[in-house]
Amino acid sequence: MYENPFIRAFVAVPIDDPLRATLADLLSRFRDTEARVRWVPEANLHLSLAFLGNTARDDLSVLANALNDACRTCVPTMLEARCIGSFGSPRSPRVLWVGVAPDACLMTLQARVRDAIEQAGYPLESRPYHPHITLGRVKHSRGLGAVRTIMEARRDEVFGQWPLREVLLMQSRLDSGGAVYAPLHHALLDA
Repeated sequence: MYENPFIRAFVAVPIDDPLRATLADLLSRFRDTEARVRWVPEANLHLSLAFLGNTARDDLSVLANALNDACRTCVPTMLEARCIGSFGSPRSPRVLWVGVAPDACLMTLQARVRDAIEQAGYPLESRPYHPHITLGRVKHSRGLGAVRTIMEARRDEVFGQWPLREVLLMQSRLDSGGAVYAPLHHALLDA
């Protein structure tokens, strides 16, 4: 069988089970609205640091070593998931998310990861980093009124804290049921 020499890859911070459960409850409330949004499956919730896109399988070990180097001088810390927001205009949002407080350690780590990936030959988007956990992608504006009502009521809520101890190099495989994620490498922060 032919194996594609490229995979879709990204770099992420995993979230812990208590925060995952809290966000799963929030997602169930959103799903009850029947809005036309492609909600992220509970298992796929994460904090992205960088999206690489099509990545050569032959480069995975180079990228893994680059992530190890980027994490080596960062110490574990606690992150906080708080507030709900969206990308796009308020009347026509594209992505719905829970924000992550821009902790100094997180921002330093993201910059180091970004530099390491670019030095490995993968240029990244030039947009400023806005730490968030994606909840869903809007497919159509129908039903968004109920979603906005929930977002407004919980806009400034603190959803929980979780430890930042590792960074994952992830594969994103698209299939008929949506994206399926699989970890390719774990890079631990300095303990």
